[in-house]
Amino acid sequence: KVALLDKEKFPRDKYCGDAVCTPAIKILEEMGVLKELVDAGEAHFADAGGFVSPDGTSYIGASVEKLGGAACCAVKRIILDNRTARCAQRSGADFKEGFEVVGATFNKEAGLWTVTAADGSKVTGRMLVIADGATSKLATKLGY
Repeated sequence: KVALLDKEKFPRDKYCGDAVCTPAIKILEEMGVLKELVDAGEAHFADAGGFVSPDGTSYIGASVEKLGGAACCAVKRIILDNRTARCAQRSGADFKEGFEVVGATFNKEAGLWTVTAADGSKVTGRMLVIADGATSKLATKLGY
C-alpha cells in the first residue's frame, strides 16, 4: 500500500516552467496519464526548441528530425499534478490531501518510518520518499 501526502488540497497550483521532459513523458504514458492529457487537449508538444546561454551561445534543435517525435511537452502544473495524483489514487494509493508533514522518524527495530502531520496525525510505512523539491526542509532535517 502507498500513501501519497500533500499539504495542499487538489487541484492546487505551483510555480513551475510546465515542461515535461522525454523520460517523464514515457512514465506518464505508462501510467495512462498522457492519454488523458492528450485527449483533454492539456498537453502541448514541442518539436523544436533551444536555448541561449549568458555568453550568447545558442542552439535551436528539431526533435522530430533527430528523435522521431517531440522531446518535451508543456502541461500546466495544476493539471499535471492533479491528474497524476488521481491516477495514483485510482491505482490504490491512499491520497491524503491537507497533510502538512512536520516530521519523520525511523524505528530501526521495526524497520518502519512514521511521518507526522501538523495536526498530529501519523502515517507509518516501510519506505519514505521525500519529493518536495531540491530545498526540501524534511530531507535536510533528516540529514540528506
